[in-house]
Amino acid sequence: MRFRKIPIGIVIILIAAASIGIYEISISKKTLSEPREVVEDGEKHLIFYDNSNKRILTISMLYHQGYNNKTGEIPLRVAASHSENTVIESMDLTVKYPRRGSWIEKRGDVFLKTPDGFPFPEIHFERTENFNTRLEIPDMSPQGKGTVTLHFLLKPAWKIEDSANITVNVNTVLSENRLFGYKYHAQKQTTLKIPSD
Repeated sequence: MRFRKIPIGIVIILIAAASIGIYEISISKKTLSEPREVVEDGEKHLIFYDNSNKRILTISMLYHQGYNNKTGEIPLRVAASHSENTVIESMDLTVKYPRRGSWIEKRGDVFLKTPDGFPFPEIHFERTENFNTRLEIPDMSPQGKGTVTLHFLLKPAWKIEDSANITVNVNTVLSENRLFGYKYHAQKQTTLKIPSD
């Protein structure tokens, strides 16, 4: 019986492909529990921990400037920082204005400033059927290795006299950057009380 010689390059490729397959199968998925909310003047931080009380992810929403009566705008900065041994894989964020009057009335606009860092991953930015604004970043790499910061400009369709509640829903997937590491899912819907200047 004759054995055919297989080039070493093909053997290496096959081993690498098998390792990737095993890696994908072996990743354990964990949903992070309800975050601790820290509210300061013009800031809200959602801090997610794992079962051993180790901080995995912090979503910070900064709205110090509040509603500007002259421009009718609300600057909002959202920053996602994470533990050293993790990377952010994807992020999904929805901004919801409170409903005023008819459900078919437009509630306001949300604008996104061009994110810092290059190359920045593909972004899906759309208004949903119920007039919410949704931003989705399905594949964050390589930007997911560091802190991800997004700058929004909110422009409600009505004048805010005193304050207004804006709802933000955040969905984030992270993974540990080691073989057989955990994949984490963090989700929270929270309300920001936006003051008027």
